[in-house]
Amino acid sequence: MIPAFQNTLVQLETALKRIVQKDYIKKSVYLEGATIGQHTRHILELVICLCNGYADGLVNYDHRKRDLQIENEIGVAIETLQNVLHKINRANKQMEVLTFLSDAEIKITTSYERELLYNMEHCIHHLALIKVALIEFELPVEKNFGVAPSTIKYREQCAP
Repeated sequence: MIPAFQNTLVQLETALKRIVQKDYIKKSVYLEGATIGQHTRHILELVICLCNGYADGLVNYDHRKRDLQIENEIGVAIETLQNVLHKINRANKQMEVLTFLSDAEIKITTSYERELLYNMEHCIHHLALIKVALIEFELPVEKNFGVAPSTIKYREQCAP
């Protein structure tokens, strides 16, 4: 699972290295004014929450930093992404997720691998949104960028 998630993050890194700063912070009409930088920050901050919570076995995605440097500076985003790529390579273990729902604090038993899977799926979802902006801005984008591995496999099976 770790290599699959690392590959997903490398897709993002590759895309970021192909664009310039002005496009990173440009507002997308089709994403209601959101930027590639905002989606990148959001992806990375959830993974950072998981990495930071690993030692204690407790992750709280609601208490992320919301680092505007990641959102607004493509170089910082790439550097952060590269750091995260190395930090996710950890052994599976039992963990808990703490969240707030309807004004109640809830703890859910989970595992590191389950949270990695959640983060990978979350990342793919946001890559699909980033792809919309890349296409809108007429920037290069790979065919399978933001596409789930199961969808890629399905498409390959259906191909003539």
